[in-house]
Amino acid sequence: MHWYLIKVRDHKLTVTQLREIEYLISGQGLAGSLLAWQLLKEGKKVMVVDEDLEFTSTKVASGMMHPITGRRIVLSWRADEFVPFARKTFKEIENATGVRFFFDMPVFEIYHDHGNRNDWIARSAQGKFKDYLGEECEAKDVHENVNAPFGGQWLINSGWLDAGFFVEAMKEYLKANNSYCSGRISEAAQIKTDKGYCFEDIIAEKFVSCIGYQAIFDDNWKYLPFNPAKGEEIAFTAEGNLPSDYIIHDSIKIIPIGEQKYRCGATYAWKDFTPTPTAEGLAKLKEGIASLIKVPYKVTAQRAGIRPATFDRRPFLGKHPEKENLYIFNGLGSKGVMMGPLLGYEMMKFLVYGEEILPEYDIKRFNDAYYSSFATR
Repeated sequence: MHWYLIKVRDHKLTVTQLREIEYLISGQGLAGSLLAWQLLKEGKKVMVVDEDLEFTSTKVASGMMHPITGRRIVLSWRADEFVPFARKTFKEIENATGVRFFFDMPVFEIYHDHGNRNDWIARSAQGKFKDYLGEECEAKDVHENVNAPFGGQWLINSGWLDAGFFVEAMKEYLKANNSYCSGRISEAAQIKTDKGYCFEDIIAEKFVSCIGYQAIFDDNWKYLPFNPAKGEEIAFTAEGNLPSDYIIHDSIKIIPIGEQKYRCGATYAWKDFTPTPTAEGLAKLKEGIASLIKVPYKVTAQRAGIRPATFDRRPFLGKHPEKENLYIFNGLGSKGVMMGPLLGYEMMKFLVYGEEILPEYDIKRFNDAYYSSFATR
């Protein structure tokens, strides 16, 4: 059976046969791209609709995959699962698109003081860190133009994603598979009929929201405890010799992108939801650069985006508490490069095969908040 869209405009009747698909995805950031990739691998009919904005959290993100978290030096949540799956997935997509955007690269983690050095050495003796900690770098062996008076620690099985290249490569891949449409599916445009979700000349069985922090403005999802964080990064050229084959990391990170060009990020701000770079962000990043390198540099660009972070630091996957065939894949935050590929696979398994999402990040954990929200309206 075929479905048709009937419109009357200026007293003229038009009848358009609707294209029937299985999954309509709103948003082609990191989450939307990775979910679409997994669904297409399963042979599903997919359409991704995206506004193609110049600045988004994915396009602006520095994209470092860093398996060790925080000043307390702890192994990132599910790192042993996320890291190998991410590396494998990004390589698969590179092969499919013919574009390189993921770079295996060690991280030079700078010691803050002797106590911090002792903490890193203690971690290196723990077996669970063996796949991520390399050798220690003593102060005498530090690159001459890197400021690390106490030395540092090499991290392995790390790297970075050029997220802008990734998004563009995936957009072209989706276009080649007749699975991309430029546009915006507003909340009002999420038209649900008894046959599925309609958008322009498309009718889909299931609708998945992957719109990042903008979900806080969508009545369907604003009950979820997002904690958006604005992040800024700068690009700069070094006017002297700096390392070109590893990432320097302390309070900020400096990522080499070739030809003495570097990216530096990132800042965190929780009250400003505009994609406009700020003088405060620039000053903080320049302060960080000055503390890490000993050569002059020139800032060539500054960008900002809003990360879809969450209050409990766990992503949002799952089905709307009440609305049929309405889903969300969101909340990847600052660890999206590492977590996104495996979570995209798990979301696909949930959508296609009904496999359960782990309670730790299934949005069912906020069902009470959803239903209690009605009592305050």
